[in-house]
Amino acid sequence: MSASLTRTMRPATAFAATAVVLTTVAAILLEAASIGGGLSAVDFPLGKTLLMETSVGHAMLTELITSVALATAVVAKSPRLVVGLAGLMLYQLTSVGHGAGIGIEFVEAVHILCGCAWLGALVPFVLALKTANLGVPRCDVSAAMRRFSLVGHSAVAGAITGGLATAGSVAGGRLFGLSFRYGSVLAIKVIAVGAMAALAVVNRYVLVPRIRTNVRSPLAINAATEVPLGLIAIASVALLGIADDPH
Repeated sequence: MSASLTRTMRPATAFAATAVVLTTVAAILLEAASIGGGLSAVDFPLGKTLLMETSVGHAMLTELITSVALATAVVAKSPRLVVGLAGLMLYQLTSVGHGAGIGIEFVEAVHILCGCAWLGALVPFVLALKTANLGVPRCDVSAAMRRFSLVGHSAVAGAITGGLATAGSVAGGRLFGLSFRYGSVLAIKVIAVGAMAALAVVNRYVLVPRIRTNVRSPLAINAATEVPLGLIAIASVALLGIADDPH
């Protein structure tokens, strides 16, 4: 089943890797434009200065190198290397994330990696459920769900625990004194993640034990519903990154 899922996911993986490279390049161009006063002012010397002589540029250059390596691994059809490089790119986000400079980069890394593992695993999980109706042996589907459940418990726990620790550190322990804008976006993230966790609990402890009956459809629907909720949570993180000071 793993080989079948890898083949099925290959177009989406290629699209995602391409998007990562293009958005990384676009971010560099936009940063250079903000320094030079517009896209028309962007040239090689300015780009070189940005990437070689600024801390932000160093981080961007590292991300560019990793994104190109990720795309190369996708072309080379090396799933393990793709996963490793994707994890490395997510870890690199801690250098510019909420935890940068306040000593909680490791906690934020756990939060990001676990959260993305949780969200990223949902798509192949839904596909695995659908293959149950395409002649795939029941034992293979059950084994896939058991593995997902085992990894899912750790990912959900790490994402929520890391998120709470990061939020508490960034807010300085004053969660009830946050600015309206920051607090509102944080509330949206908490609600989205809470809803994802609730659906995950229902899936694991209500639907999965009844997998011998016809519960694959609601199980797939619940898992698929977690995906947009996860995207909302990610969007809220991006907004928090450009929001005003928490207080």
